Amino acid sequence: MNKEIIEVVRGSGNVFRDFDLPNPDLEQLKSILGAQIIGVIEEKHLSVRKRKRSPLARRMREKSAAAMQLRPLHHRPSDVDPQPSRPES
Repeated sequence: MNKEIIEVVRGSGNVFRDFDLPNPDLEQLKSILGAQIIGVIEEKHLSVRKRKRSPLARRMREKSAAAMQLRPLHHRPSDVDPQPSRPES
């Protein structure tokens, strides 16, 4: 048996920082958020289809769109208000 000595180094708690990647705090935040979203999806036994059709998902999309002053994603072009007319010169 090969008795190789392995050096153990304690990490910083942020793998992105340990590997000197750009924006390590942002990347860690995105990773944690993504893992939490996946956990909720699995906990509630949701699928992509169920999430798109759920009333909660629809309300969240509408609130997000309103906050960003955009039309909700489910609007069709016929539902969009026409461009405001320009004042005549």
